[in-house]
Amino acid sequence: MIRSKYFYMKKVYDKEGKYLGIIEDLVLDFFCGKIIGFKLSLSSLFSKKNFVPIDKVISINEKVIIEESVKFNGLYFKDIKRLEILNLNGHMLGVLEDLIINRENYNIVGLIVSTGIIEEIIKGKKIFLIEDCILGEQSIMYIGNKNIELKILAKGLVNREDGRKEKA
Repeated sequence: MIRSKYFYMKKVYDKEGKYLGIIEDLVLDFFCGKIIGFKLSLSSLFSKKNFVPIDKVISINEKVIIEESVKFNGLYFKDIKRLEILNLNGHMLGVLEDLIINRENYNIVGLIVSTGIIEEIIKGKKIFLIEDCILGEQSIMYIGNKNIELKILAKGLVNREDGRKEKA
């Protein structure tokens, strides 16, 4: 599993070795839970081909090698990053901070939710499964089970039964 920031600022080349630009953003199909491609920040001022479909990507390592880029406009991760995540009662659970992506098929597995600096230090960040979320125009609705929580804790810390943290 990888996070969305793994892709940002990677240099993109076509299969002939020509430098095209860098990955500026991820293009999502939120309803299918997939990354469908990448938005490029182009090195050429005159090219309008700013999208790389995921099926045209040959290799993603330190550099990204692609078959071709096309003109496209869609839902970018930056458009929904920092959207509020609400429960069914309308209470804010946090804001969308990052995505967890399956490296094999580029499916979005989960949403990393920031709950606030102090709460993150004490309790960690929350993770919601994408199938438990509905994207709206101004927020994301979480419809999952409130009794099941996935969290990211600070490195080297574990939760004790009394809720306090200690070194692993």
